[in-house]
Amino acid sequence: ANEIQTTLDFSAAYDKLGDVKLSQGHLQAAERKYRQSLDLCLDLQKKHPKNLQVQRDLAISYDKLGELDLQQARLTAAKTGFQAALDIRRALFQSTTDSKKQRELAASYSKLGEVSLSLEKPVEARAYFEQAQRLLESRAQREKGNVQAQRDLSVGYNKLGDTYLESDPPKARQWYMKAFALSEKLSSQSRDNAELKRDLSIAHEKLGDLDHIVGDIASARQHYLASRKLSEELVAQSESNMLAKRDLSVCLEKLGHLSLEVQELEEARASFEKALKL
Repeated sequence: ANEIQTTLDFSAAYDKLGDVKLSQGHLQAAERKYRQSLDLCLDLQKKHPKNLQVQRDLAISYDKLGELDLQQARLTAAKTGFQAALDIRRALFQSTTDSKKQRELAASYSKLGEVSLSLEKPVEARAYFEQAQRLLESRAQREKGNVQAQRDLSVGYNKLGDTYLESDPPKARQWYMKAFALSEKLSSQSRDNAELKRDLSIAHEKLGDLDHIVGDIASARQHYLASRKLSEELVAQSESNMLAKRDLSVCLEKLGHLSLEVQELEEARASFEKALKL
């Protein structure tokens, strides 16, 4: 038991070092650390194939490498890593159906869905997201007071909407509206919560994208403006919030392109200039 825990501690340390390297933009160094972590876990798995903690940490290692591959558009490799993590989590969930493992299994399906979307396979992506959503809905129904469970559900609705965005806009709207309604409800219950505010901003942006595609420029603008306002509030709350700054920049660019389409050149220029200053 001591040998297992010591090795797992080393594996976790390599993962953390990989995270640091990744945050610094050193992708090759991050990959080396993640592979060292994976090798330790694979070694342990051979010796202790029934140890649940070893299996769980092995799935995390596969995920880390999969996310790194996805970031570098190595989509086939990313899919292989995420599939390996999914296989482990499916087995773990059969042996113990606790809430944490249910969420981890849903995340694995969702990651494979993201890869399929990147591979421009929306139908395949939808199948993965639907698997994830079944798990998320079951958890959210069971834990109605759990804000994280409700948030996960909202994010899942948006992902399902993404798979219909090009092929079936009315169907996409159904999913986006479900996400929007849930995000709005959660945000109204905790107005200072930055994560919930960002979720609502994204929900507005998704509906703006959809309206833009179907040619409803006025409605698209209203959603983008609402998204911009929420992102501005997040940046004002924390100047170091780089994610909020990126969201705001993207939203401003979308508003700029929208203004260009309707020949509002001054508004377009103002939006693009604000985006460049972030």
